[in-house]
Order: sequence, then structure tokens, then C-alpha cells
Amino acid sequence: MKARRLRIVAVALLIALLPWNAESHTAYQPTVLFVHPSFPDRPISTFAQGRLGIIQSSWDQDYLVVAYRNLMGRPLSSAELRSFLDHSEMRPIPPDRWIHWPKENNSPQQWVKARAKYRHDPPPAVESEWWEYSEGERCQSDSFLTAIRTLSDRAKRYGSASPRLQEWITAQDQVYFNCAEQRRNTADGSEIPKPLPADSNALARADHAYQIAAAHFYSGDLKQAMTEFEAIGHDESSPWQPYGAYLVARAAFRAAETNDTAQFDPKRLQEADELLMQAANQTKQAGLRKSIDGLREYVALRLHPDAEYVRLSQRVAFGDAGADFGQDVIDIQFLMGNISGTPPDFPGVNRWSPEWEKKVHEWNNHRFEEIGEKRSQSDLVDWLFTFYSETPNAHQWARERWKKTKSLPWLIAALMFSKGSDREATELLAASEAISPESDAYPTVAYHRARILHEQGKIAMAGKVAEAAMQHSSEMPRSALNLLQAERAFDASTVDEFARFLPLQPIGYDNGMDVHGEDEFCYEEKPANSPCEKGVFEAGNPQRLLPQIDPEEARILNRGMTLDDLIQVAQSPSLPENLRKELAPAVWTRAVILDRVDRARAIAPIAESLRPELKPYIAQYEKAKGPDERHFMAAYAIAHFPGLRPFIPSVAPRVTRFDFADDFRDNWWCKDGLPSDCNRGNLEKASSAEPMYPAFYSSLQRGTVAGEVRQISELGDCGDWLSNTLIVWAKAHPSDDRSAEALHFAMRSVRFSADGTTKRSKEIYVLLHSRYPNSEWAKKTRFWF
Repeated sequence: MKARRLRIVAVALLIALLPWNAESHTAYQPTVLFVHPSFPDRPISTFAQGRLGIIQSSWDQDYLVVAYRNLMGRPLSSAELRSFLDHSEMRPIPPDRWIHWPKENNSPQQWVKARAKYRHDPPPAVESEWWEYSEGERCQSDSFLTAIRTLSDRAKRYGSASPRLQEWITAQDQVYFNCAEQRRNTADGSEIPKPLPADSNALARADHAYQIAAAHFYSGDLKQAMTEFEAIGHDESSPWQPYGAYLVARAAFRAAETNDTAQFDPKRLQEADELLMQAANQTKQAGLRKSIDGLREYVALRLHPDAEYVRLSQRVAFGDAGADFGQDVIDIQFLMGNISGTPPDFPGVNRWSPEWEKKVHEWNNHRFEEIGEKRSQSDLVDWLFTFYSETPNAHQWARERWKKTKSLPWLIAALMFSKGSDREATELLAASEAISPESDAYPTVAYHRARILHEQGKIAMAGKVAEAAMQHSSEMPRSALNLLQAERAFDASTVDEFARFLPLQPIGYDNGMDVHGEDEFCYEEKPANSPCEKGVFEAGNPQRLLPQIDPEEARILNRGMTLDDLIQVAQSPSLPENLRKELAPAVWTRAVILDRVDRARAIAPIAESLRPELKPYIAQYEKAKGPDERHFMAAYAIAHFPGLRPFIPSVAPRVTRFDFADDFRDNWWCKDGLPSDCNRGNLEKASSAEPMYPAFYSSLQRGTVAGEVRQISELGDCGDWLSNTLIVWAKAHPSDDRSAEALHFAMRSVRFSADGTTKRSKEIYVLLHSRYPNSEWAKKTRFWF
């Protein structure tokens, strides 16, 4: 049951829903999510106020900090909550925007849009598409916002079409020309505005002096920039005078960087901090003072990391951060990274090899002990380090800390790392039983309590715990209910009970694009010949995904349940139509491959009612005269429908149309007796994955399943099996009307099968064209390669 335990701390439940097909290519893979591995369910504000759901150790640290605070009975103050939600690092981008975040949101593009009101020509090319897709690189977003505000003000002062405004825009373009890293590293990388004549307008000269200093700053000529910013700071007539001292310090700070790697010269960094302190003493502007204080915090993290570690971790843990909470959490993460360090190189060991991973695991285990004194300076940070670790020392430490503190965060850590066989399990179960449904910890504790009971063989008790927790679903995020419901399915005592808890409701989806409905998954140039399978979304509700089956439940259906019980699941009224439409044809396919005629006949009515296109093939199969023709008809039907397989997809529901050959080979199944989605990163490999069986199965039932799965696996490569079967029939029955068609589909099976071999394609081509040269099937099979 180790895989079940890892399911909430590692990958989450990802289901790709991309319509791959022979007629349409796309680079994006939509994914349906039952539990997100990196952050809690939306809205994040609800989570931050205590609706924690089932806490994942794979969540980003920001969310674990908030979870810790709530578990300790120290919820975020209103100021801390606003700060948490205001930080983009802690506000996950909606999943349909993860890759293609709108380019108009970046700072350079905002400047281009503002500039276009007064200038029709584009800004000078920095490098290919820099203005569209860059975030500004060396020029921070605040500089673009300042420029936009200044542009609006100067347009009002000078007039939108005035030469003076155009001169100002030209100079500002030159400033930004220095932002791109690639541009700055070329021989002609700098672009510095020329000084204005002495008799020019005073405001224009002040603006120009500031632009010249900024251009030197961004071009890397920091010494010259410091001189010019200092002069600006002494010019009381300049509107930029209040910023002079601060910008001198900023230039000094950037000069302290070494090789642009965010590493700093300590002596220069100290000098920059002294200049920042002087600037803070001189300014009376609250906004500028805040910027200075923020930069001084950044400097302090690097000059005095030990002191900052203690100060920030205590401030965040005990609710004293206020409006700085969001930034403090980010700073703690930076300090924790410095403390934990990175694994060294291991001479003679190939990176990412099993040996390398073993050595990294050993190094992490020892490192956890080495930083013990540092960890223990803050209970919060100690909990975070322990929660993220996957090492035995961390697991034992979690149990020790819980015994000492009896706090909810450490109870959860101890439960998460414990197995049913651990000697502490009984004590932990007793403690978890005392957690009431009103507690923020309840969903997490109930889930792990059920899991541990299951591992102890107390299946009925585990099911009661999971189902009791599900009664509080109105107070839980959807992902928590999904995990509890899946656990309840694993604890089922009958087939019908297993089927009842099988369907899970996804929490969202993503395909790397801005997708909002089922039509977006399909490229329907000719709707009558659409390559897409419908049924991903509820009819009439393009925002709501239909229920799906989680990968571990699919493992039970695919490799842990007898054919007879699969028929019972497929017939269950608990299963929604879209899932019965997936399962019933798969069960029929399994039955005909196993040559279980009676079982094929039992599932046929529901299979053909959900897939009417199967009806004539099922009829021919049932009319077959003897085992040889049945064998042929099974392959003949399967070859016609690349969506037919004796399994349901365990990673990716196939949404290419049932009879279309998917271009990325999401067709039929793999040679190891696995669903075809093994081609898309499926980790369920026959050589490594232990079978998962229903909890109520006897050893005899498990043996029956193993025999059925082995029989499918022994067929070998699906494309080879299909083509061999069809070729043998065609050779033996040259006058059969189905033989030419069978050879055409034999060719398709070798081209588009999951394992994708073409070693018999020339033989098929020659046989088809020599025997049936004028047939429509020969005309459709134009190539053998």
C-alpha cells in the first residue's frame, strides 16, 4: 500500500484530456486535477482562513506556513491575510493560464501600450520579441510604471503631439534599450541619451538628466550612474531630487553583485547598506521609505542570515508580521534553502541514475541531522524541514516531536510518515480519534487515520472513518473529499460498494492554453467528421468536468479485478454514463481476448448501447463459427476502433474519437498488458508496480485476476497481435469479403499501435495490393512505410 500513501505527497492525480488524432496535431496536453500537488483548492482566501482540507507535503512552502499557523490556533490577521493574497508567489495562476499568461500583463508591453497613445512607430528593437514577452529583465516593473505615469503627466504639460514629449519618449526608449541581458552583452549594447542644451526647458533637462543616469545604471556603468544620481540628489529644482540618494544606494547595491549570479561582495554590500540608511534618514516620503526598508531587508538576509532567520521565523510563526507577512515567508524560504544546502557531486556516479538517487537520499538523511540545531531554533521551520523530507531521520523526528509537543502540526507530520506496522501507530490512532470535525486538522487526520487502519488490516473500521469524515463534505474542499472517497473505495467490502465510491469529481483542468469548454479541446473543421470524442464536460456546462476515475482505482480495475466483477462494475447504476461508456467496451474487449464467450455476451448489451458503432461487430463475433473465426472477429473489431482496449486508461482518458487513430499512439494497449497511456509517462509498469486488489478479495480471486492479466500480456505487442491475426485470416480466407478490409486495418494497427512497430507493414502492403488491387482498401492503403 506504499503507493497509496505517496499519492497525496507526490504527484497528485493528473489526467490528460487532449484530443490527439491522425488528422490533428497539437503540442498541449490538458490535465484534469483531483488534487493539486503544489497548492490548495481555490479560493486561496478560504484556505488561508482555516479551511485547510487534506494538507500535502508537496504544497509550496507558503501554504504550509499558513496551515501551520491555523493548526497552532494562530490564524492570520487581516493585514497578514491581505499580504499573503497580494504576493503573486502565493496566488496560483488559474490552471488554464499556467503557460500562456497574457503577454499584455508584462511590464514592457504595458509601456508599449501607453507609448502608442502618443507615438505611432514601434519602440526600437532590443532583440526578437523582447517587448512582447520579456518581463523587463534588468529593468524592474516599478520603472515601467514610473515611466507610464511620467509620460501621462508630461503629455498634459507639453501637449500630446509636442516635439518636447516626442524627445522625452525617444530618451525613455533609449533607457529601456539597455534592459535586455543579451543586448547589454554585445559590443554596441549601450544606448545613452545625449544631454539637452543648457537653454532647454528646466523640467525637460531634469527629466533628461534622470534618463541619462538610468541608462548608465541599466547598461552596467554603475560608477557613472552613481555620480549622476548623486548630482540629481543635490539638485533641489529637479522633481527627481528626493530619489537621488536612494538611487545612489541602489547603484552601489548592484555594484556589490558578483557575475550577475545574485552573489554579493560582503564589503560592498555593507557599503550599500550604509548608503541606504543615509537615504532613509533623508527621505520624508512614506512610499520611498518603504522601498528603502525592503531593500535593507534584502541586504540583511545576506549580511546577517542567522539573525534574520531567528527574527523572521519567530515573527511569522507568532503573528507579528502584519503587512510584511508575504515577503517574510518568501525570505524564510530563501534562508531555509541556504541552510539545507544542495547535494554534492558524487564522483563516478551518473546523475539521475538509481545509484545517484540512493546517494542523494543518504546525503539528505545525514544532512537532516547535521542541521538539527538550526532547525530547532524555530518550531515552524523545524516542522517545514521535517514535512518536506522523505528520509528516515525526518520520519522518526516527527514522531519524537509529536510525543514532546502534542501539537496538531506534529501530529499530522507523524501520521503522514507512519505506517500501520509502526509501533507508534496505536498511540497515533488514539490521538487522531480525539480530533473533532470542527478542527482545521480534521480532514487530514481522518484521512491518515483511515489509511493506517487499512494498512493494519482493519478494513471495515478504515471505511467507517473515511465515510464519517465524508459526512462533513460541506466544510471540506473538493480535493479533500476526493481523497477520502478514494480511500473509501479502497475499503469497500463488495463490488457494488466499490463502484459506488469510484467516480471522483475533478477540481479543475489545464491544457497550457486558455481553455473554457469542450469545443476548445477539438479542432472541428468538419463537424460531421470530427476527430474528437465528446463527454469531457457536462452537457450545457462547459466549465464543469464530468466525473473521472483516479489512477489507483484504475489500477484495481485494470490489473486487480476479475472479469466477472468488472462486468458488475460496468453495469452498476452508481457509475455515471461517461465512465460506463469507458468501461463497458473495455470489459467486452477483455472478454473476447480471453475467449470468454459467455462473459462477452453478458456485457455486450450495455457496450453496444453506449457504443452503437460496435453493434455490427459484436453481432458478427457472436455469429462466428468456431474459435478461429471468433479469434479473427475479436481482432477485426478491435482493429477498427483504436479506442478499444481491455483496460481503461489509468492516466489519460482517451478523447480522440473512438474510431480514429490517434497521432500520438493513444491507441489500443501496450505490450506489457498495460493501457496505451503508458506512452504518456504512465508509471504503472508491469515490471515494477505491485498489483492492487479490492480489499475484500481472497487469494483465489487474486490468482484468477493474475491469470487473466497474464493471458492478455502474453499476446505481446498489440500491433503485432492484431496484424498477425488479421494476416493469418486473410491468407487462409482469400475469398472472404472481409479479408481486404482486414489487411487495411492490419496496416493501421502496426502504424498506430501503442508500441508502434512497422516490421510487417511491407508484407501487409504486398499481400493487399497483389490480391485485391482494385479494392477500395488497396486504394486507401497507398504506402507500406
